[in-house]
Amino acid sequence: MTTTIKFSKIAFLAIFFSLFNFERAGGTVLPSSMQTYTFLSPAVFNSNPVFVENALISMVNGATSAGMPGTPEYWVALLGPNFSINSSDLVYTPDGDSWRGRIVDGGPYVSQRGSAASFGLSVTSAEMFSLEEISFSLTTPSFHFTGTADMFSDVSLGIIKGLNGQPDTFVWSPSPTQKFNTIAIIGPSYTKQINSIFGESYQQTIDNELNAEPLYVGSSYNLDTTYTLGDTSRTLSIQVITVPEPSTYFMAIIGVAITMFYMRKVQRR
Repeated sequence: MTTTIKFSKIAFLAIFFSLFNFERAGGTVLPSSMQTYTFLSPAVFNSNPVFVENALISMVNGATSAGMPGTPEYWVALLGPNFSINSSDLVYTPDGDSWRGRIVDGGPYVSQRGSAASFGLSVTSAEMFSLEEISFSLTTPSFHFTGTADMFSDVSLGIIKGLNGQPDTFVWSPSPTQKFNTIAIIGPSYTKQINSIFGESYQQTIDNELNAEPLYVGSSYNLDTTYTLGDTSRTLSIQVITVPEPSTYFMAIIGVAITMFYMRKVQRR
């Protein structure tokens, strides 16, 4: 009987420690810091590596801006719990250079193919973790998409904390499985692709596309993203306001003027 009791205690302890080790192996990473960012970005990142560097270094350091304002390299976080931008800010033009819905023929934004709304993340944890352990979801009016952060490894930065006074190790475009103490990523982005139409100016095509969305014109919609690492999640949202192009306002003013003139003419009769 004594032998059986001792064996039962050993068996219980073995099961307990095996479960504990399984949980540690399966890993619930507890971030010490998990900060999210929303910002406007180039629609095509490989056209602007300096912007990517400015964004990632700033997110790691907790900064809110980097670079020279008025240039495509300038990164600035949209501050506050919820953010508003215009639908014209979310235009991708594969057939010409543009920025924030306007075709550009010269100046600093030449070579940019439009702008997008992007959702960034910076995470630090005492326990090392990898890109593939970070999941995300993106919800727009037309679709819901989920995935893991290793999809954005080419616009990511991993940092391994140096030990015993050694400097930190920075790894650009890390592999999905490599472990780090800090990871910063430029995550999912949202933009609207508008192609050129033969016989019509590219700018007019953009204006017509933005004004022809019956679901959104005169209203707004949200872009929502959630990041998750272990049991910790962060959700952020951008409100997109659909603002008619200047030509639409001009036509509306003319229409109101004509209506008022007609009404006054009727009243005189």
